[in-house]
Amino acid sequence: MKVICFYLFIFFLSLKVNGQNKIFYVKDKGSKKIVSNVNIDLLNGNFTSSDNTGKIIIKNSIKKILLSHVGFENLLLETKDIKDTVFMLNKTINLNEVLISSKKQKKKLILPKRGIGNISTKNIGTNTPLYVNEMRAVFIPNENKTQEKWISKIIIKPTNYNIMYPDSVSKLVVQKEAKYAPFKVNLYTSDTIIGIPKNPIFEKEFEVKLEKGSEYVYINLESEKIIFPDDGIFIVISSFSKDYYKSNGYNNAPSFYSIITGKKSKFKQYIKFLWREEDSFWEKDNWFWDNYSIFYFGLEILTDK
Repeated sequence: MKVICFYLFIFFLSLKVNGQNKIFYVKDKGSKKIVSNVNIDLLNGNFTSSDNTGKIIIKNSIKKILLSHVGFENLLLETKDIKDTVFMLNKTINLNEVLISSKKQKKKLILPKRGIGNISTKNIGTNTPLYVNEMRAVFIPNENKTQEKWISKIIIKPTNYNIMYPDSVSKLVVQKEAKYAPFKVNLYTSDTIIGIPKNPIFEKEFEVKLEKGSEYVYINLESEKIIFPDDGIFIVISSFSKDYYKSNGYNNAPSFYSIITGKKSKFKQYIKFLWREEDSFWEKDNWFWDNYSIFYFGLEILTDK
C-alpha cells in the first residue's frame, strides 16, 4: 500500500510541475521532421533551446517567444496559442525545388585574400598551438546577399609549430606531427549588433584531424542544407584536453596557417578564454587584428546558376 501511495505522489507531483510549464515540439513544416537545437529568445533577456528531440519547455508565465534556426524562417509566437507542436518554415524548400528541376549547381570558394603584407617576416604562416583553455572564431562574410546559397564544406588548414626551449635560446624545435593532431569544429551564427559569435549551429562539434598527405581539413555539409546567412557565419575551433593529446602521442592541438589580408578585409578573428568560466566572453584576437592577419579558414558554397 505504501508503494502505491508513493507512486501516486510522484505522479501528481509531476502533473503539478508540468502544469506550471508549457511543453511542445518543433518540426519542419515541409518534411514534418523534428528540428533540434532551435534557439528560443524568451524576449526578457533570457534564452534557451530545444533538445535533440525537438522538445521545448518554457514557463507558462512567458507571454511571447521568438524561435530561430539557421535554414529556417524566424517564428514569433504567443505562448497561449501554442499547442503540442510548432512548425517552422525551411528556407531551403524553394531553392531545393529549383535545383532539383534544373540540375544546375555552381560551387564557389570563400577564403580570405592575401594582401601585400604577406611578404613581411611578421607572418611566417605558423602560430602557437590552439590551447585547451581557449576557442578561436573566424568570421566568414557574405558579400553577395542578392543570391541565395548554402554551405557545402568547411575548409581549414592546420600546420605544425615551433617550440623555443627556455634553457637554450638557440634550441628551436619544430613539432613535425602537430598538424595531424585532432581538434573540434563548429559553426556559429553572428550577433548582428556587435558582430561576435552568437549561437552554435550544431549541437555537437565535429571532431576532425588532417589526414596524412593532405593540406586541408574538409568537413562536408552538403546534406545539412545550411543556408549561408546574409550576416555571415563563424567557423569556431576548440581543442581536446591536455590528457587526451598526451595519451594519443601529441603535445597539443595543431596550429593553423595564417595570412595577412589588409585593413579593408571583412574576415575577422575572435578569441574566448575558457579559463574565465562564467566571465568568459568573445573578444578581438588582438595580435591578428593589429597585424591584419587571419587563420586561412573558408567555405565552399553552392548556388544555382
